Amino acid sequence: MGLRLRAHRGPLLLITAILVSVACEVVAKSTGLTENVLWLPTDPLRALALLGAVGPWAALIIRTAARRRAEHG
Repeated sequence: MGLRLRAHRGPLLLITAILVSVACEVVAKSTGLTENVLWLPTDPLRALALLGAVGPWAALIIRTAARRRAEHG
């Protein structure tokens, strides 16, 4: 089972990033934190919502860049 997950890690991480990002935006909007979570946060809860919406994508980009660097040199 571990080998199958390892072989499909990229698509799984992409799906996870989408789900976490969307969930954080839905929670932020439904709790009234903001209409658009990507605006500059004005308090810690809004900053947390922004991190939840953008963080998974930043992590995915950093992972992809590190993997490419490792493969090419």
